[in-house]
Amino acid sequence: DASTLAEGDVIVIVAADAAFAMSTTQNNNNRGQAAITKNTDNTVTITNEVQQLTLGAGTKKGTFSLSTGDEYLYAASSSKNYLRTQATLDANASWTITIADKVATIKAQGTYTHNWVRYNSKDKVFSCYASDQSDVQIYRKNDTRASQSISYSAETGSIDKYTSVKN
Repeated sequence: DASTLAEGDVIVIVAADAAFAMSTTQNNNNRGQAAITKNTDNTVTITNEVQQLTLGAGTKKGTFSLSTGDEYLYAASSSKNYLRTQATLDANASWTITIADKVATIKAQGTYTHNWVRYNSKDKVFSCYASDQSDVQIYRKNDTRASQSISYSAETGSIDKYTSVKN
């Protein structure tokens, strides 16, 4: 459910019908693929070759940036199927994300018409397209930090106070 996504979430983009995720490899005009394991409990197991993206605020309300750590993914052409990274956050690097039936629609909000992140199974790349190609899914990294609490005992006792000694 896209409504559960929030700034600071870490996600991976995965081919819906294949065991591949977007890789850390930035080709000239698209992103490579990295093998993953799709588990039966609706999770994936990834390797270091998989690009983990941090969601941030986009340039318009209701949009996200997809940060690689030091750069942003952006739709890079109106006439070509380009997906690149850049240091600046602009409308072509601001994405709307919707999810229906486990399929994610990730669409850049700039002026470029090739602005829909898809998986190309023939060329084995993730890129931006105006139409066609294969569906993608989003997996969010689980927060594995344990819940922590502090407790105390209601026993009676005294507290000793000490004053610092000067000179």
